[in-house]
Amino acid sequence: MDGLTEWKNQWIEQLLRLVLANQDDWSNMLLLTTLIHNNMANSMTGTAPNELLIGREPVTTPYQATGSDNPLAEQ
Repeated sequence: MDGLTEWKNQWIEQLLRLVLANQDDWSNMLLLTTLIHNNMANSMTGTAPNELLIGREPVTTPYQATGSDNPLAEQ
């Protein structure tokens, strides 16, 4: 396998460990890991998938929520 595939597999394995370690709340942890994954910039595009799809990166904690200049995202 190439290095990128190996790195991606290790990253996904770490996320799944996080989900398994929190089995009482695994469904919320799975959502959080998906959010984190989609907020990471892609090495080919240099942009995160969420930024490409909705024009911004959704916040992961309430403290990051400061409003947006994107009216569609605010709705």
